[in-house]
Amino acid sequence: MYYQLENGLSVYLFQKKNLPLISLTMVYGVGSFDESKKERGVAHFLEHMMFKGSKNYKLGEIDLFSHTSGGENNAYTCKDYTAYLLPKKAWIEALEIEKDRMLFLDLKQEEFDSEKQVVIEELKMYQDEPQEILYDSMYESLYNQKSGYFHPVLGYEESLDEMTLETMQGFYDKYYQACNASLILIGDFEIEDAQEIIQKELSKIEGQNITSSENTRNFDISDRKVKAEMELEYANLQIGFPSSNFSTKNYALSNVLEEYLSGGKICRLYQVLCEDNNLVNHVQSFCDSQIKGGSFFLNFELKEVDQCTEVLNLVYQEFDEMLQGKFNQGEFEIAKTKALSNFYMEQEKLDDYTMSLIPFCHYSEKGQALQEYQSLEKTFQEMSSSDMAQYVKEHFDPAQQVVGLVTDIGIESADLFLWEERA
Repeated sequence: MYYQLENGLSVYLFQKKNLPLISLTMVYGVGSFDESKKERGVAHFLEHMMFKGSKNYKLGEIDLFSHTSGGENNAYTCKDYTAYLLPKKAWIEALEIEKDRMLFLDLKQEEFDSEKQVVIEELKMYQDEPQEILYDSMYESLYNQKSGYFHPVLGYEESLDEMTLETMQGFYDKYYQACNASLILIGDFEIEDAQEIIQKELSKIEGQNITSSENTRNFDISDRKVKAEMELEYANLQIGFPSSNFSTKNYALSNVLEEYLSGGKICRLYQVLCEDNNLVNHVQSFCDSQIKGGSFFLNFELKEVDQCTEVLNLVYQEFDEMLQGKFNQGEFEIAKTKALSNFYMEQEKLDDYTMSLIPFCHYSEKGQALQEYQSLEKTFQEMSSSDMAQYVKEHFDPAQQVVGLVTDIGIESADLFLWEERA
């Protein structure tokens, strides 16, 4: 069930009686995309500060409530939105917490300064991972600096160092408004009771218009070859493409393609690169989809850096086959089955079900989230290799490819070459 309060807050009520728990999530329609240059990293930093206390919940009380209620605090920030998930029990008090944080977040200088160091350390931790280095570098290659998708969700150390409490307060005041929020309630509750409680607690919060960010969303590919060095045992190779915006069809197609390319030991690229040629330790692929656009990445941990040329040639051969609509039909059907199985299994645990529904609530047309999500079953079942060939043709454009390599410090790395540069 979907409806809006008069102040613009969106409410999603998903009754699921077979799960004797309740999950409450508040999603704000703001992420790193909306940040100005001086604000880079503030959306994620503010996510941390949302657990530091508000007018009626002092420092530590939100954590205490979560633990004594049999749950735990959880939140995450992405490029388009920020989600806060509270315990599976005592949802009415969880609703009070969200109301208090929306109206009276208590941003204190001492906590701001302390948490800033935590966020910077988190950023440094991610910078120790070759996959993260390539992920961030490729977004910087796929988008220009005027795009909100250009910079990492965590921001940069320089922008975090220079960030002030006043900057964060302004960001919170601007975006953490009822009209920019969605409340998602999932589990074992009565619809009419929930509506009454939500109306009583949240309807009187005043709405305020949100000024849209001036950042762009368009691709603007610059450096198509990215190289970096760090201390590591195995070189890391990554290929990226501009990809699709979020939709049910694109979500289903990208999920099946991920399974087909890298979903275990019977997937296409594992067979070619690991089993047949012993060139890589593991293969991964994943699709980032946003409001407009996205990125599809393939990542390979190389056994030997000087075998990079051989790996790229084999991968490009697979791309050629897919562009021609030549899929291994048996492996394609297995990929569909695995994607469908994942869809069924994620509905058996409240946490997984909640995480799966959040993007549909944010990206789908208002009121269509559950229908769109449930339609995945039929989409997976009816998907053909022709559908997949069309998807690959639309998004695996050789001229739009970016390739990157991270090697150990001081190691002479192999030359990277693009799909169309093969000899």
